[in-house]
Amino acid sequence: MLELTGYIHRTELKDIMTRWLLGRFEPEDCPRLKDIVNFNGHFVSRYLNDTCQRLFSWLAVDGVSRVPVQQKGDLKDFVVRNPPYGNRRIDEMLAHYARYPQDYYRRAPFLGVLYYSGTLDAPRYLGHSRIKRARRLSEKGARRIVDFIFAHIKNQADLLAEERACRLGISKSQLITDPQTQLEEFVHAERRVLKAIRLGTLPQAPGATTLLPINDVAGVKVILENDRAHLLGEFIAANPDLRTVETEEHSGAYNATNLILEITLDKEALALPPPPEVKEVFAERGLEADGIDERYREFVLGGEDTARLEVIVSNYGDLLESELGRCMHEDRILAQRSIQDYRSSLAFNVRYLIEYLFLFTMSPAKSVCEVPFVLWEHNMPDTFDEAVKRLWNHRYLPAI
Repeated sequence: MLELTGYIHRTELKDIMTRWLLGRFEPEDCPRLKDIVNFNGHFVSRYLNDTCQRLFSWLAVDGVSRVPVQQKGDLKDFVVRNPPYGNRRIDEMLAHYARYPQDYYRRAPFLGVLYYSGTLDAPRYLGHSRIKRARRLSEKGARRIVDFIFAHIKNQADLLAEERACRLGISKSQLITDPQTQLEEFVHAERRVLKAIRLGTLPQAPGATTLLPINDVAGVKVILENDRAHLLGEFIAANPDLRTVETEEHSGAYNATNLILEITLDKEALALPPPPEVKEVFAERGLEADGIDERYREFVLGGEDTARLEVIVSNYGDLLESELGRCMHEDRILAQRSIQDYRSSLAFNVRYLIEYLFLFTMSPAKSVCEVPFVLWEHNMPDTFDEAVKRLWNHRYLPAI
Protein backbone atom coordinates (compact mmCIF):
# COMPACT_ATOMS: atom_id res chain seq x y z
CA MET A 1 0.00 0.00 0.00
CA LEU A 2 2.06 2.98 1.26
CA GLU A 3 5.44 3.22 -0.46
CA LEU A 4 8.03 5.76 0.73
CA THR A 5 10.03 5.99 -2.47
CA GLY A 6 12.87 7.93 -0.85
CA TYR A 7 13.62 4.91 1.38
CA ILE A 8 15.30 1.64 0.59
CA HIS A 9 13.72 -1.61 1.83
CA ARG A 10 10.52 0.30 1.09
CA THR A 11 8.67 -2.82 -0.04
CA GLU A 12 9.38 -4.52 3.27
CA LEU A 13 8.26 -1.41 5.14
CA LYS A 14 5.08 -1.29 3.03
CA ASP A 15 4.35 -4.91 3.92
CA ILE A 16 4.77 -4.27 7.66
CA MET A 17 2.49 -1.21 7.51
CA THR A 18 -0.14 -3.17 5.60
CA ARG A 19 -0.05 -6.04 8.11
CA TRP A 20 -0.51 -3.62 11.01
CA LEU A 21 -3.44 -1.96 9.22
CA LEU A 22 -5.03 -5.39 8.86
CA GLY A 23 -4.45 -6.16 12.56
CA ARG A 24 -1.84 -8.85 11.79
CA PHE A 25 0.94 -7.73 14.13
CA GLU A 26 4.04 -9.94 14.27
CA PRO A 27 6.56 -9.46 17.15
CA GLU A 28 9.54 -9.79 14.79
CA ASP A 29 8.32 -6.64 13.02
CA CYS A 30 9.60 -4.50 15.91
CA PRO A 31 13.41 -4.71 15.54
CA ARG A 32 13.15 -4.73 11.76
CA LEU A 33 10.90 -1.68 11.77
CA LYS A 34 13.39 0.13 14.03
CA ASP A 35 16.23 -0.60 11.61
CA ILE A 36 14.33 0.29 8.43
CA VAL A 37 13.10 3.70 9.59
CA ASN A 38 16.19 4.79 11.53
CA PHE A 39 18.80 3.48 9.09
CA ASN A 40 16.89 5.19 6.30
CA GLY A 41 16.88 8.45 8.25
CA HIS A 42 20.67 8.47 8.05
CA PHE A 43 20.87 6.92 4.59
CA VAL A 44 18.57 9.52 3.02
CA SER A 45 20.64 12.36 4.46
CA ARG A 46 23.77 10.83 2.87
CA TYR A 47 22.51 10.57 -0.68
CA LEU A 48 20.60 13.85 -0.38
CA ASN A 49 23.68 15.76 0.78
CA ASP A 50 25.78 14.21 -1.99
CA THR A 51 23.24 15.18 -4.63
CA CYS A 52 22.88 18.73 -3.29
CA GLN A 53 26.62 19.28 -3.10
CA ARG A 54 26.94 18.33 -6.76
CA LEU A 55 23.89 20.35 -7.80
CA PHE A 56 24.73 23.59 -6.03
CA SER A 57 28.41 23.37 -7.04
CA TRP A 58 27.17 23.22 -10.63
CA LEU A 59 25.00 26.30 -10.12
CA ALA A 60 27.57 28.40 -8.20
CA VAL A 61 31.00 28.53 -9.80
CA ASP A 62 32.41 30.56 -6.88
CA GLY A 63 32.05 27.73 -4.35
CA VAL A 64 29.33 26.43 -2.07
CA SER A 65 28.93 26.47 1.71
CA ARG A 66 26.25 24.81 3.79
CA VAL A 67 24.67 25.32 7.19
CA PRO A 68 22.27 22.88 8.93
CA VAL A 69 19.09 24.31 10.47
CA GLN A 70 16.42 22.85 12.75
CA GLN A 71 13.70 25.51 12.81
CA LYS A 72 11.80 27.31 10.11
CA GLY A 73 12.81 30.66 11.59
CA ASP A 74 16.44 29.89 10.72
CA LEU A 75 15.49 29.37 7.08
CA LYS A 76 13.27 32.46 6.89
CA ASP A 77 15.94 34.64 8.52
CA PHE A 78 18.52 33.36 6.04
CA VAL A 79 16.51 33.99 2.88
CA VAL A 80 15.78 37.61 3.87
CA ARG A 81 19.34 38.39 4.96
CA ASN A 82 20.72 39.44 1.57
CA PRO A 83 17.94 39.78 -1.06
CA PRO A 84 19.34 39.50 -4.61
CA TYR A 85 16.84 42.10 -5.83
CA GLY A 86 13.74 43.93 -4.71
CA ASN A 87 10.39 45.16 -5.95
CA ARG A 88 7.24 46.48 -4.34
CA ARG A 89 5.91 43.04 -3.41
CA ILE A 90 9.25 41.76 -2.08
CA ASP A 91 9.79 44.93 -0.05
CA GLU A 92 6.28 44.55 1.39
CA MET A 93 6.90 40.94 2.48
CA LEU A 94 10.29 41.73 3.99
CA ALA A 95 8.92 44.71 5.91
CA HIS A 96 6.01 42.71 7.32
CA TYR A 97 8.32 39.87 8.38
CA ALA A 98 10.66 42.32 10.14
CA ARG A 99 7.74 43.95 11.97
CA TYR A 100 5.67 40.85 12.85
CA PRO A 101 8.03 37.86 13.06
CA GLN A 102 5.61 36.12 15.45
CA ASP A 103 3.19 35.57 12.52
CA TYR A 104 5.54 33.24 10.64
CA TYR A 105 5.69 29.92 12.53
CA ARG A 106 9.33 30.50 13.36
CA ARG A 107 9.50 27.64 15.88
CA ALA A 108 8.19 25.03 13.44
CA PRO A 109 10.70 22.13 13.29
CA PHE A 110 12.60 21.82 10.04
CA LEU A 111 15.28 19.22 9.30
CA GLY A 112 17.20 21.02 6.59
CA VAL A 113 20.48 22.26 5.19
CA LEU A 114 20.89 25.70 3.58
CA TYR A 115 23.28 26.14 0.65
CA TYR A 116 24.86 29.46 -0.26
CA SER A 117 27.83 31.08 -1.95
CA GLY A 118 29.75 34.09 -0.72
CA THR A 119 30.13 34.77 3.00
CA LEU A 120 27.79 33.99 5.86
CA ASP A 121 27.42 37.73 6.54
CA ALA A 122 26.39 38.44 2.95
CA PRO A 123 25.31 35.11 1.49
CA ARG A 124 23.87 34.43 -1.93
CA TYR A 125 21.16 31.93 -1.11
CA LEU A 126 21.13 29.02 -3.57
CA GLY A 127 18.51 26.76 -2.05
CA HIS A 128 18.05 24.17 0.65
CA SER A 129 17.37 20.51 1.26
CA ARG A 130 15.02 18.97 3.77
CA ILE A 131 13.99 15.52 4.97
CA LYS A 132 10.33 15.09 5.81
CA ARG A 133 9.91 14.45 9.54
CA ALA A 134 8.16 11.36 10.89
CA ARG A 135 5.13 13.46 11.90
CA ARG A 136 4.68 14.73 8.36
CA LEU A 137 5.31 11.30 6.82
CA SER A 138 2.71 9.67 9.04
CA GLU A 139 0.26 12.51 8.46
CA LYS A 140 0.60 12.43 4.67
CA GLY A 141 0.67 8.64 4.56
CA ALA A 142 -2.47 8.31 6.68
CA ARG A 143 -4.28 10.87 4.53
CA ARG A 144 -3.43 8.88 1.39
CA ILE A 145 -4.68 5.63 2.97
CA VAL A 146 -7.88 7.25 4.25
CA ASP A 147 -8.61 8.72 0.81
CA PHE A 148 -8.04 5.26 -0.71
CA ILE A 149 -10.44 3.58 1.73
CA PHE A 150 -12.98 6.41 1.39
CA ALA A 151 -13.03 5.95 -2.40
CA HIS A 152 -13.83 2.28 -1.93
CA ILE A 153 -16.61 2.99 0.58
CA LYS A 154 -18.20 5.45 -1.85
CA ASN A 155 -17.95 2.83 -4.58
CA GLN A 156 -19.68 0.29 -2.30
CA ALA A 157 -22.40 2.83 -1.50
CA ASP A 158 -22.96 3.33 -5.24
CA LEU A 159 -23.35 -0.43 -5.65
CA LEU A 160 -25.97 -0.49 -2.90
CA ALA A 161 -27.86 2.32 -4.65
CA GLU A 162 -27.69 0.39 -7.93
CA GLU A 163 -29.08 -2.70 -6.17
CA ARG A 164 -31.97 -0.62 -4.78
CA ALA A 165 -32.68 0.89 -8.20
CA CYS A 166 -32.64 -2.57 -9.75
CA ARG A 167 -35.22 -3.81 -7.21
CA LEU A 168 -37.41 -0.85 -8.16
CA GLY A 169 -36.96 -1.58 -11.87
CA ILE A 170 -35.34 1.79 -12.69
CA SER A 171 -31.86 3.04 -13.53
CA LYS A 172 -29.68 4.55 -10.82
CA SER A 173 -29.89 7.96 -12.52
CA GLN A 174 -33.67 7.87 -11.97
CA LEU A 175 -33.32 7.04 -8.29
CA ILE A 176 -34.34 9.77 -5.86
CA THR A 177 -32.71 9.15 -2.49
CA ASP A 178 -33.48 11.04 0.70
CA PRO A 179 -30.50 12.05 2.91
CA GLN A 180 -31.32 9.48 5.61
CA THR A 181 -31.26 6.60 3.12
CA GLN A 182 -27.99 7.90 1.66
CA LEU A 183 -26.48 7.93 5.14
CA GLU A 184 -27.73 4.42 5.90
CA GLU A 185 -26.25 3.10 2.64
CA PHE A 186 -22.94 4.78 3.35
CA VAL A 187 -22.81 3.26 6.86
CA HIS A 188 -23.69 -0.14 5.38
CA ALA A 189 -20.92 0.24 2.80
CA GLU A 190 -18.45 1.23 5.51
CA ARG A 191 -19.35 -1.88 7.49
CA ARG A 192 -18.70 -4.01 4.42
CA VAL A 193 -15.24 -2.49 4.09
CA LEU A 194 -14.49 -2.91 7.80
CA LYS A 195 -15.53 -6.56 7.61
CA ALA A 196 -13.16 -7.12 4.69
CA ILE A 197 -10.31 -5.48 6.64
CA ARG A 198 -11.11 -7.56 9.71
CA LEU A 199 -10.96 -10.69 7.54
CA GLY A 200 -7.52 -9.67 6.28
CA THR A 201 -7.99 -7.88 2.95
CA LEU A 202 -7.72 -4.26 1.90
CA PRO A 203 -10.51 -3.68 -0.63
CA GLN A 204 -9.87 -1.77 -3.82
CA ALA A 205 -12.15 0.46 -5.83
CA PRO A 206 -12.33 -0.21 -9.60
CA GLY A 207 -9.57 1.59 -11.49
CA ALA A 208 -7.62 2.35 -8.30
CA THR A 209 -4.15 1.11 -7.47
CA THR A 210 -3.18 -0.29 -4.09
CA LEU A 211 0.28 1.30 -4.41
CA LEU A 212 0.28 4.74 -2.78
CA PRO A 213 3.70 6.33 -3.37
CA ILE A 214 5.08 9.23 -1.34
CA ASN A 215 7.82 10.76 -3.49
CA ASP A 216 8.89 13.67 -1.31
CA VAL A 217 10.55 11.98 1.67
CA ALA A 218 13.62 13.96 0.60
CA GLY A 219 13.33 17.35 -1.05
CA VAL A 220 15.41 20.14 -2.54
CA LYS A 221 14.41 23.76 -3.20
CA VAL A 222 16.49 25.41 -5.94
CA ILE A 223 16.43 29.16 -6.55
CA LEU A 224 16.91 30.02 -10.23
CA GLU A 225 15.76 33.17 -11.95
CA ASN A 226 14.00 32.66 -15.26
CA ASP A 227 17.09 33.21 -17.42
CA ARG A 228 18.96 30.46 -15.52
CA ALA A 229 16.17 27.89 -15.16
CA HIS A 230 17.70 25.77 -17.93
CA LEU A 231 20.71 24.99 -15.74
CA LEU A 232 18.84 22.37 -13.73
CA GLY A 233 17.96 20.40 -16.86
CA GLU A 234 21.59 20.59 -17.97
CA PHE A 235 22.72 19.29 -14.58
CA ILE A 236 20.34 16.33 -14.77
CA ALA A 237 21.45 15.54 -18.32
CA ALA A 238 25.11 15.65 -17.26
CA ASN A 239 24.61 13.17 -14.41
CA PRO A 240 23.68 9.67 -15.63
CA ASP A 241 22.64 8.60 -12.12
CA LEU A 242 19.69 11.05 -12.26
CA ARG A 243 16.44 10.61 -14.19
CA THR A 244 13.34 12.80 -14.26
CA VAL A 245 10.22 10.68 -13.75
CA GLU A 246 7.62 13.41 -13.21
CA THR A 247 7.28 17.15 -13.85
CA GLU A 248 4.48 19.43 -12.64
CA GLU A 249 4.09 23.16 -13.20
CA HIS A 250 2.41 25.33 -10.56
CA SER A 251 1.13 28.79 -11.49
CA GLY A 252 -1.03 31.40 -9.88
CA ALA A 253 -0.49 32.70 -6.37
CA TYR A 254 2.74 30.71 -6.26
CA ASN A 255 4.83 29.71 -9.29
CA ALA A 256 7.24 26.80 -9.29
CA THR A 257 8.23 23.65 -11.15
CA ASN A 258 8.11 20.38 -9.22
CA LEU A 259 10.21 17.49 -10.44
CA ILE A 260 10.51 13.96 -9.11
CA LEU A 261 14.01 12.63 -9.72
CA GLU A 262 15.06 9.02 -9.48
CA ILE A 263 18.61 8.48 -8.26
CA THR A 264 20.66 5.39 -9.03
CA LEU A 265 22.39 4.90 -5.70
CA ASP A 266 26.11 4.34 -5.23
CA LYS A 267 25.40 1.89 -2.43
CA GLU A 268 29.03 0.95 -1.81
CA ALA A 269 29.95 4.59 -1.13
CA LEU A 270 26.81 5.06 1.00
CA ALA A 271 27.42 1.96 3.14
CA LEU A 272 30.18 3.46 5.31
CA PRO A 273 29.58 3.03 9.07
CA PRO A 274 27.42 5.74 10.67
CA PRO A 275 29.40 8.30 12.71
CA PRO A 276 29.39 8.08 16.54
CA GLU A 277 26.82 10.86 17.02
CA VAL A 278 24.37 9.00 14.76
CA LYS A 279 24.93 5.77 16.67
CA GLU A 280 24.14 7.61 19.90
CA VAL A 281 20.73 8.55 18.49
CA PHE A 282 20.20 4.97 17.32
CA ALA A 283 20.90 3.77 20.87
CA GLU A 284 18.49 6.31 22.36
CA ARG A 285 15.84 4.99 19.99
CA GLY A 286 16.21 1.41 21.16
CA LEU A 287 18.17 -0.08 18.26
CA GLU A 288 20.33 -3.08 19.04
CA ALA A 289 23.94 -1.90 19.33
CA ASP A 290 25.60 -5.26 18.55
CA GLY A 291 27.09 -5.36 15.07
CA ILE A 292 25.44 -2.11 14.06
CA ASP A 293 28.16 -1.18 11.53
CA GLU A 294 27.76 -4.48 9.71
CA ARG A 295 23.97 -4.34 9.99
CA TYR A 296 23.96 -0.89 8.43
CA ARG A 297 26.23 -2.01 5.61
CA GLU A 298 24.09 -5.06 4.89
CA PHE A 299 21.00 -2.84 5.03
CA VAL A 300 22.37 -0.47 2.39
CA LEU A 301 23.81 -3.12 0.08
CA GLY A 302 20.64 -5.23 0.33
CA GLY A 303 18.24 -2.39 -0.46
CA GLU A 304 16.77 -1.17 -3.72
CA ASP A 305 19.16 0.35 -6.26
CA THR A 306 17.18 3.58 -6.69
CA ALA A 307 15.40 6.20 -4.62
CA ARG A 308 13.33 9.26 -5.48
CA LEU A 309 13.39 12.85 -4.30
CA GLU A 310 11.43 15.99 -5.03
CA VAL A 311 13.08 19.05 -6.56
CA ILE A 312 11.22 22.38 -6.52
CA VAL A 313 12.51 25.19 -8.72
CA SER A 314 11.38 28.77 -8.22
CA ASN A 315 12.77 32.28 -8.31
CA TYR A 316 13.50 34.44 -5.27
CA GLY A 317 10.19 36.30 -5.35
CA ASP A 318 8.17 33.08 -5.44
CA LEU A 319 10.35 31.59 -2.71
CA LEU A 320 9.33 34.50 -0.47
CA GLU A 321 5.66 33.91 -1.34
CA SER A 322 6.03 30.32 -0.10
CA GLU A 323 7.86 31.28 3.10
CA LEU A 324 6.39 34.69 3.99
CA GLY A 325 3.60 35.51 1.57
CA ARG A 326 0.24 34.41 0.24
CA CYS A 327 1.24 30.73 -0.10
CA MET A 328 3.09 30.29 3.16
CA HIS A 329 3.97 26.61 3.55
CA GLU A 330 2.77 26.35 7.14
CA ASP A 331 -0.62 27.87 6.28
CA ARG A 332 -1.02 25.25 3.55
CA ILE A 333 -0.21 22.43 5.99
CA LEU A 334 -2.80 23.70 8.48
CA ALA A 335 -5.37 23.98 5.68
CA GLN A 336 -4.71 20.37 4.65
CA ARG A 337 -5.25 19.23 8.23
CA SER A 338 -8.55 21.09 8.50
CA ILE A 339 -10.02 19.79 5.22
CA GLN A 340 -10.97 16.17 5.78
CA ASP A 341 -13.98 14.83 3.89
CA TYR A 342 -14.01 11.56 5.79
CA ARG A 343 -13.84 11.80 9.58
CA SER A 344 -15.20 8.48 10.85
CA SER A 345 -13.69 6.27 13.54
CA LEU A 346 -12.02 4.27 10.77
CA ALA A 347 -10.27 7.36 9.43
CA PHE A 348 -9.00 8.37 12.88
CA ASN A 349 -7.79 4.83 13.56
CA VAL A 350 -5.69 4.89 10.38
CA ARG A 351 -4.10 8.15 11.52
CA TYR A 352 -3.48 6.82 15.02
CA LEU A 353 -1.93 3.62 13.74
CA ILE A 354 0.45 5.13 11.17
CA GLU A 355 1.62 7.83 13.59
CA TYR A 356 2.09 5.23 16.34
CA LEU A 357 4.20 3.10 13.99
CA PHE A 358 6.61 5.97 13.33
CA LEU A 359 6.66 7.09 16.97
CA PHE A 360 7.59 3.56 18.01
CA THR A 361 10.68 3.68 15.79
CA MET A 362 11.85 6.85 17.56
CA SER A 363 11.04 5.73 21.09
CA PRO A 364 13.39 3.89 23.51
CA ALA A 365 10.98 0.92 23.52
CA LYS A 366 12.64 -2.06 21.87
CA SER A 367 9.36 -3.83 21.17
CA VAL A 368 5.63 -3.76 21.77
CA CYS A 369 3.39 -6.72 22.53
CA GLU A 370 0.60 -5.57 20.23
CA VAL A 371 -0.57 -2.74 18.03
CA PRO A 372 -2.94 -0.81 20.33
CA PHE A 373 -5.45 0.00 17.58
CA VAL A 374 -7.41 -2.01 15.06
CA LEU A 375 -9.31 -0.23 12.32
CA TRP A 376 -12.70 -1.79 13.09
CA GLU A 377 -12.91 -0.64 16.75
CA HIS A 378 -13.94 2.77 18.04
CA ASN A 379 -11.18 4.60 19.92
CA MET A 380 -10.83 7.88 21.78
CA PRO A 381 -7.87 10.20 21.18
CA ASP A 382 -6.99 9.43 24.82
CA THR A 383 -6.32 5.82 23.79
CA PHE A 384 -3.71 7.04 21.34
CA ASP A 385 -2.16 9.37 23.94
CA GLU A 386 -1.84 6.54 26.46
CA ALA A 387 -0.28 4.20 23.90
CA VAL A 388 2.33 6.81 23.01
CA LYS A 389 3.13 7.49 26.67
CA ARG A 390 3.82 3.79 27.19
CA LEU A 391 6.45 3.92 24.46
CA TRP A 392 8.38 6.34 26.68
CA ASN A 393 7.61 4.33 29.85
CA HIS A 394 5.32 6.99 31.24
CA ARG A 395 4.01 6.13 34.72
CA TYR A 396 1.25 7.69 36.79
CA LEU A 397 1.58 8.46 40.46
CA PRO A 398 0.13 5.54 42.46
CA ALA A 399 -3.24 6.00 44.10
CA ILE A 400 -3.19 6.58 47.84
